[in-house]
Parts: sequence; C-alpha cells; structure tokens
Amino acid sequence: DDFAHHPTAIRTTLEGLRAKVGDARIVVAMEPRSNSMRLGAHAQALAPSLDGADAVVFLHRPELAWDAASVIAAIRGEAHAVPDTDALLAQLGAIAAPGDHVVFMSNGGFDGAPRRFLAQLQQMKQMGGLSNLLDKLPSEMTAKAGAVDMDKAEREIKRKEGIICSMTYKER
Repeated sequence: DDFAHHPTAIRTTLEGLRAKVGDARIVVAMEPRSNSMRLGAHAQALAPSLDGADAVVFLHRPELAWDAASVIAAIRGEAHAVPDTDALLAQLGAIAAPGDHVVFMSNGGFDGAPRRFLAQLQQMKQMGGLSNLLDKLPSEMTAKAGAVDMDKAEREIKRKEGIICSMTYKER
C-alpha cells in the first residue's frame, strides 16, 4: 500500500521495491486520487513514474477530469484501464501470478481494494490452494502455471497475507 500522491513519490516507491525484489514482477493498482492527480496536473509525468512496474491496472473512474488513454499508452509495461474497483480487482486477479508483488497506490481509501484483494486470496486458499485450484481448470488455462513452484507460491501468498493483516484498517 502506498500513498501515491505525486509521480515523484510513485517513482521512489517503485525504485525502492525494485531494489528489494530484483527481477520479480511488480504489479501496480493505481488510483489517481489526490486533487492534483484527479485534475490531470501530473498526467505527463505519471507514465514515466510507473516505469518500475511490470504491469499497471489504472483506475480510470468516469468522473476523472482527464483522459488517461495517453498515460496508459505511454506505460512501459503491460497496462490496463478499468472504470471501477470491481473491474480493477478482476483485472488484478487475471494478471497477478504467484511470486508477483502487488502494490496498491492511492492516497484515499481505494474502496477497500487491498482488503478485498486479500479476501480473494483467502477464498482461493479455502478452495484448497493454488495446486488444487489449478487442477479444476482446463489444461489450456493452466499451461503457463506448470513451471511455477506451487509450494513456493503458496508460501509467498501466506507472507503477503501476513503483511496485509499486520496493517491497520486505515493503512490497508
């Protein structure tokens, strides 16, 4: 979870995370929430500030005062724009993989997205974990996951769950 009030702060956070996680994938859930971000004052600097991310899911609410398409097009890695938090969580679920580091960037409540994402992870665990869940899917959907160490992925999910659970409700 990161405050993400300005492109400089976003870049600094992602550079610090990249230094810690090395080549591991970083997925950003981005909500432009500060007044200056909502007004588009930092639109030109936003895409370069996200260079440290491998994938970005950008919450482009209909009431946003500017068109985020140019920002999405300029993002170096994989980028998606979604209209609401439910769509953001669905997109995160579709692109996040075991071992990814998911960062929620907003200086607001983000409609409880970090907490809701944790709930998705917990539901998956209740279904029997990654291995059991993958066994229930058609083989063409699981081909990419075949090379993933599921035990390691499950440990990583548990670690991230511990980090999220250690945060206060406000921090989430």
